Amino acid sequence: MKKVVLGILMTLVMLSATAQESEKKSRWGLRFTADAMLNDAYKTGTYNSDGAFLNYNLTLLYQCFVKKNWFIEPQFSLYKMKYEDGVIMFGCLPNGEEKNDKNFPAYYLKEFGGSIAVVAGYNFPLKKDFSLDIFLGPDIKYAFTCEDKNGNSLIKDYVDAGGDIVKATYHRAYLTWKAGVGLNWKALNVTLSGGTYLTNRLKGIEGAKTPYFLSLGIGFRFHGKP
Repeated sequence: MKKVVLGILMTLVMLSATAQESEKKSRWGLRFTADAMLNDAYKTGTYNSDGAFLNYNLTLLYQCFVKKNWFIEPQFSLYKMKYEDGVIMFGCLPNGEEKNDKNFPAYYLKEFGGSIAVVAGYNFPLKKDFSLDIFLGPDIKYAFTCEDKNGNSLIKDYVDAGGDIVKATYHRAYLTWKAGVGLNWKALNVTLSGGTYLTNRLKGIEGAKTPYFLSLGIGFRFHGKP
């Protein structure tokens, strides 16, 4: 939680820089991004995910130039996350199922949420209508829903069929950090970035491996020319 608060403070500090002036025009944009995990996350004994991690983001952004080629870019996103074979994270397969069972679902864990990121970057003008961005910054995510294949919540306590209280597996809010590059041609924009989790999503589980992810995005900006 302290790291999440730190991320919020960093975001506010970066936003305050937008009060400065720049000769370049600021502009709104939309971007679709797909994330893939680069390592087996949360590998701590029985908590072991060996499946694929997929995360899709739809982002509204505002690239605000603050001084010459320097910019601050607030990003507001909705995301949908899937963990393939994520059931293995919880130590056992439900109802005695085997991983290669034809009835075993392709995706076990599903999450839907929103995020607020603020990245700082620099725009390098290239030939003609091309330019290159480099950027980095924090991304604060908040899960609205996160469920297993049976519809059980993983971010809030619930009472199971036997009347027992099942504690939440994940924290709703978590903080990530990302850095990357973006190639611009006129209004079009393609980005490649990498990132990591700065907070542990699992409740009560210490020493979990830190997830690392790679992101590929494509989008466009409405107005202005860098």
